[in-house]
Amino acid sequence: MDRERELDNLNIMRENGLISEDTYQAQRHALLGTPMVNTKLEQAQKRLHPLSLLNAFKFSFRPTVFGANFVFLFATVMFFLVSVIILFSCLEVFSNAVRLTNRSEFFRNAGIVFGLSVAAVVVFWEAVFIAFFSRLALEQLERDFPPFEWKPFIKKSLALGGLLLLASVIFVGLFKGMEYSVDKMALWTLNGWKQYAIGIPLLIVFVGVIFVICYVQTALMTACIGSAQNWKQTVVKALKKPLLILFALGCLILNGVVMFVLGKGFEYTAKPFADMVGKIIEGLMSISGLGVFGLYLVLAIISFLAYIGLPSRGKFWFKTSFLFVIPSLVILISVFSVLPFVPPLPTSFYFAYFLIMHVFWGVLYIATFWAVQEMAFMAHILTQVWCHLTHDKAGNFLFALAEDKQQIDMPQPKVEEEYQVPEVFR
Repeated sequence: MDRERELDNLNIMRENGLISEDTYQAQRHALLGTPMVNTKLEQAQKRLHPLSLLNAFKFSFRPTVFGANFVFLFATVMFFLVSVIILFSCLEVFSNAVRLTNRSEFFRNAGIVFGLSVAAVVVFWEAVFIAFFSRLALEQLERDFPPFEWKPFIKKSLALGGLLLLASVIFVGLFKGMEYSVDKMALWTLNGWKQYAIGIPLLIVFVGVIFVICYVQTALMTACIGSAQNWKQTVVKALKKPLLILFALGCLILNGVVMFVLGKGFEYTAKPFADMVGKIIEGLMSISGLGVFGLYLVLAIISFLAYIGLPSRGKFWFKTSFLFVIPSLVILISVFSVLPFVPPLPTSFYFAYFLIMHVFWGVLYIATFWAVQEMAFMAHILTQVWCHLTHDKAGNFLFALAEDKQQIDMPQPKVEEEYQVPEVFR
């Protein structure tokens, strides 16, 4: 009871200006036994970060992205290998079905179904990584997020994957419709002024429809960053904030251009590198197995010395990289099982095969990094836009949950005895 009176006295003294805010906070925390908190520092940390293209680039080149690229590549390669093995194992069943049905287009339709199924799985796999990176982006932006649960994470991944698939189908339909319209109107056979008079408005309509679809899709994907309870409110607010959506689209286009240029540079660099590797493999095939074994021994010593100099995280990924021996072995066994007769091969072939496959997986890792970087960059940009849609400038969340509202609206218990303020403070 004395503590409550002291707190009341402190409140009255602060209201009357007898003590400063810092003194009030210090006395209050001393009475309650709680640690002193710097409210200004808390507000500064809670304050919303401005939109930044540079921060998204930095985020997309974090070590976590390189590790996620490794997981993405390994799981994707294993999925494709298993799918191809299943497809080849069902060839006899397909051939029997063709003989029974006498349909020449059976294999073509089956190939289309298989390709669409693989594309859907890959898009969902990309959506999983976008959802994963969005959670890391929330942490990097110092926003509050609920503890990780598999059910919301899978729902968010399915929602993002569905939006990506829907946009892909709409874009394919638009391009097909554009081709059909050009062929139907015989646009290329018209005279010069007629061609421009019809073609330019048609192109403007086509670009406008693509822009509208991208605008709506970005708003929908941005809303998927948060919880499903506030999804509709976030979508409506995103559609009413064109500058934020245009910022996201502009950043994604700019990043796509940069990655395209870097990818082309990597492609031109990879060609002479592939020729050099091919010459090395030809040389390995020409020497004896004992010589290749000695070369492997030298490479092992060099790798061991490099391994010692790596940090703990680098040592982990160096050891994990040898997991790609599994897909190399699966490919070799699959080729031997498909071919009816395989002549005896020299020992140098196996040494050269695993060496070139390890180099191949390394080059493929660098090539697929552009795709994973794009997913991380997209997740960070969408998360930034989501934060600006759902938070005010001070960093407070705008959409209160129903539970929070119930707690705010709960009636306070009545105090049985009213405390009389001492006369000295009246």
